[in-house]
Amino acid sequence: MAQQRLNGADSAARWIRGDFFELSPADLGSVDLVVGNPPYVRYQSFRGETRRRALTSAAEMGVRLTGLTSSWAPFLLHAMRFLETGGDLAMVVPAELVHAQYGVATLRGLLKHFGRLRLLGFDRNLFPEAQEETFLLLAEERGKASDRMEWVDVGDPEGLLRLLDVEPPGVPLVVAGTVRFGEALIGPEARKVWHRWRGSRYVRTLGSIGRVVNGYVSGDNGFFHRTLDDGAELGMPSRWLVPAARSAKSLRGLFFSEEDVRALEAGGVAHHLVVPEDGLFGAATADALARWCRLGEQEGVPDRYKCRTRRPWWRVPGVHTADVFWSYMIGDLPRVSVNRAGAVFANSLHGVRLQKDHVDPRRVALAAYTSLGLLAMELEGRVYGGGVLKLEPTECAAVRLPLPPVETSELELVARGVDGRLRAGRVEDAIAEADDVLLVRGLGMPEAEVLILRDAWRRLVERRTRRDPTRASTPAEGRRGHGKPA
Repeated sequence: MAQQRLNGADSAARWIRGDFFELSPADLGSVDLVVGNPPYVRYQSFRGETRRRALTSAAEMGVRLTGLTSSWAPFLLHAMRFLETGGDLAMVVPAELVHAQYGVATLRGLLKHFGRLRLLGFDRNLFPEAQEETFLLLAEERGKASDRMEWVDVGDPEGLLRLLDVEPPGVPLVVAGTVRFGEALIGPEARKVWHRWRGSRYVRTLGSIGRVVNGYVSGDNGFFHRTLDDGAELGMPSRWLVPAARSAKSLRGLFFSEEDVRALEAGGVAHHLVVPEDGLFGAATADALARWCRLGEQEGVPDRYKCRTRRPWWRVPGVHTADVFWSYMIGDLPRVSVNRAGAVFANSLHGVRLQKDHVDPRRVALAAYTSLGLLAMELEGRVYGGGVLKLEPTECAAVRLPLPPVETSELELVARGVDGRLRAGRVEDAIAEADDVLLVRGLGMPEAEVLILRDAWRRLVERRTRRDPTRASTPAEGRRGHGKPA
């Protein structure tokens, strides 16, 4: 169809069909402008000779890409070869450009070859079916160089036409190890407040007070998770059944307690992980293990991918406990809970192990629900096409939290109050209480600046959740509860 349209407009159009990475400027000649939508082939499928040629071309342009590189990145770099000095490039690009390691490497490579880079963003996805947010990249003045790019918030995609008449101001973004383009979205006033307080003596990164650790992968959640009653029927010793936080849905308040485990199991979802003890088995425990293994074999569990690659198949590795549980994938609101059940946790959650006697876990969880903590998560995480915010372990560790001193007696009282409000769906009240204790009274932040940070957080949440075509509620309605967990 594209060929028919172009041939209709210009019968002299030349068409070349083949592997783009086999094409060189010697074959085509140099041009003033390259425009395109590069192929999006994930690294798992981007292999063979084409991949080798693509990575070689990128290296020749001064960019060494990792083994996790998708096809679009070397495509952009190879396209530069065809531009003459002063030429321009315009491409559709994924949000990975500013999030992924190989994306930022590609961006740095482009900055070495263009005098101006602009990234145009929109209120909704250009491609609604895509699972990642997409931007338009405008690279101008081939042959020059720059040390930063500009973020331009276009708003509605129809606003692109207005760029022909009036060029909106861009927000400069420094390209270093990552690109904090979220800061460009919150406006100059919020950026000023954020930068003023992020460096406070009582504002710390999560990684500076503890370690973010991965949870277990069971291989078959239905088989390895049992209720206490299930375990008793199978003749398992009670010590084999360890309380477990399985997902963000498990976390209902500021605390995760034994009462929560009982309530979740009363609702029909097993929240104990089967962990047979190490060492020799007695007759009774050996019989219980044999019965359980036979049941698993009947259900085909040993053939599941994670199970067939471990020995023995029935022992789940990587089982840890943590001081605080933290949601990995975030809908409207993160879920952060102090572990009061002595529970272990699955890999759909982060576990935070705090430095001994360094900071109270209640203070950490409260800090996560302040306007500053909530905004920090939005700025550190990466947004996916369905409107979900994902916090990788390194991103979670980089989240900044307000941790001023709080009297122990007051801390428990406030934590219980916030816990109750979260469970009741009174999220705004919970945030306001955490803000009052940690930001206003703890840091001395003026209430007006607290509201600026809270509004900035809401703006980022609403922006990304608008991208989810399945959402039935408005962002304001969604904020009444924890929102949908991933």
